[in-house]
Amino acid sequence: MDNLPWQVVGIMDEERLRQLYNYQQHQLRLVRDALHAGESQRAALPAGGRAAHAPPSGVPNPPEALLEAEEAKDYNARIDALEADAIRLENEGMRLPGANGEPAMWTAAMRRLQAAETARRAREFTLARKFVEKSRLHFFRFDASFVEEGKLAYDQGDYQAALAAFARVLDINRNFDGLNVWLVRARAAIDRQKRLEEEAERRGASDAVSLVERETAFCIAWRQTGGCMPHGPREPQRDMPCDARIPAGNSGFCECRTHGGLMAPQANPMTCQGMGVRCDEACSAAFQGRMSHLQGTSEADTLVAFAKQMEDSISSARAESLARQNSPSVDLVRKMLKQQYYLILSLPCDFTAKELKVAFRKEGLRMHPDKHGGSNDGFQIVSQAHDLLSDDERRRAFDEGEDLRTDDDDNNEREPYVVRVTKEYYPDRFGFHPFGDPFERKRQIVEQERKRRELDEQRRNAAAAAIAAEEEAQKERERERRLDAMTTEHDATEF
Repeated sequence: MDNLPWQVVGIMDEERLRQLYNYQQHQLRLVRDALHAGESQRAALPAGGRAAHAPPSGVPNPPEALLEAEEAKDYNARIDALEADAIRLENEGMRLPGANGEPAMWTAAMRRLQAAETARRAREFTLARKFVEKSRLHFFRFDASFVEEGKLAYDQGDYQAALAAFARVLDINRNFDGLNVWLVRARAAIDRQKRLEEEAERRGASDAVSLVERETAFCIAWRQTGGCMPHGPREPQRDMPCDARIPAGNSGFCECRTHGGLMAPQANPMTCQGMGVRCDEACSAAFQGRMSHLQGTSEADTLVAFAKQMEDSISSARAESLARQNSPSVDLVRKMLKQQYYLILSLPCDFTAKELKVAFRKEGLRMHPDKHGGSNDGFQIVSQAHDLLSDDERRRAFDEGEDLRTDDDDNNEREPYVVRVTKEYYPDRFGFHPFGDPFERKRQIVEQERKRRELDEQRRNAAAAAIAAEEEAQKERERERRLDAMTTEHDATEF
């Protein structure tokens, strides 16, 4: 017990001190393993410059032809020029004896890495992978090449492969500039997918194709809205099928079939204070209520005919849904369900402001409701992805996984996700704190107060939304009463 660091200040039994000592040794092992994780791989590689992980200083800039190709946005010309220059430099390096050829060989590797990045930004993923592999042809531990491989996998939506590539850099050069950022982004993407899949499984959520397959003669789907208001901004990624039970705490409405304009297009508008609903039941009840108002009129016969016709067409609509699985709108909904904002706009993970502007214009035009294959929901999804990625703070929060931050048993937020993941990969950056953070309780109190204020604000907004919804419902009932009166008067006149 002589080497226990707490023996001077520790007032506790010996068993507790031993537990703390073991905890400290565990922390030291984590640090040691992290610092020496890549030693076995390094020992297996040949000695000399070819085992280096980065080019020496003084690698020359690309030739003028490459800059001209880049200025003209001619990706193919730029890639061809980079590869031609790489071949020239490679041949030059091979002719020089010993280490004299290393600078030229490194420059060739850099040219191929630049070609890989150019191809990736042009969404030419197969070509990009080819140049990533060629950039490591002579330098097996080229750290920037593995980072580019990770970015390539991220842009393709393969987040597991991206994390594996970034983790490889951790073994080679754990001090690579910005590596922790990419490790956190890849881990956040993986954990986010897992969480969304678990949530979807718990609430029985379905994709857009399943929504179509589960329509009824009276109901189309539940349409989710934001702001705890039934007429708030649409959130199509959270729409639900007709036969799903919508729990309390959601806002939106049931979209019902209008049957030639004889039915209202919405039923059961719900705020976050609502009691929950099933849209097939709500739309069916709305149909029955409308039928009772129109009983004995020609409109009632027309409404029954519309319902019968729709019932007959449901089976064919479900068959047609298979053909819609590959439609642009459905593909975007699936990506939004997975919160793959970069994929929605076909953007590289390290896009520039100009690339964002071009991508938004291209996808916005493609998904515009007036275009073939476009839709309102598809256009809204593109707009939502652009809104998040164009806001530096929201994009940073998304990339760092702030939405993945969880609460402890006392409903206090744990440490930020970025800190938790960084500790896993860089335990050496964090000290050993067996007795915790002395300011933790203060932060918990501040956080609880912030949550209380947010909850009060949500309740006030929900109350205002409920009042507005009731006023709207009252207006709708008044319109229906007037319509019924006009119908009765018209029938009496004809009689």
